[in-house]
Amino acid sequence: MNMPESLQEQAGEGIQKNNILLETINRIAKESKHNIEHLSTLQKQADYIYSITRTIQNIATHTNLLAFEAARAGVAVREFDVVATEVRNISNNVQQSISEVKTNVDLITEEINLITRSIGNVH
Repeated sequence: MNMPESLQEQAGEGIQKNNILLETINRIAKESKHNIEHLSTLQKQADYIYSITRTIQNIATHTNLLAFEAARAGVAVREFDVVATEVRNISNNVQQSISEVKTNVDLITEEINLITRSIGNVH
């Protein structure tokens, strides 16, 4: 094997490796784009869940106010006080659950934002 053939062979191998590398880079870029789209969808879902928690929180607040009103109105009738206490307990449980859901949604959102920024940096 003479020198020109060896150089031509090495150049051919280099081109082949370069093409494989380029295909890999294109595949990674395509997957990154898909991941960003998926993360965007997740972000929208997290936002929707957050809006649901706000609605439930408003319901819990109104339920708690109703419990106070029932307790005030039921001073003469002891059964109203029992009902008011139960409604208040339900309201407090809902408020606590809302807080837990909101915390989890916030963590999910934070992770999604970190991943999205990280993937964006690759481009």
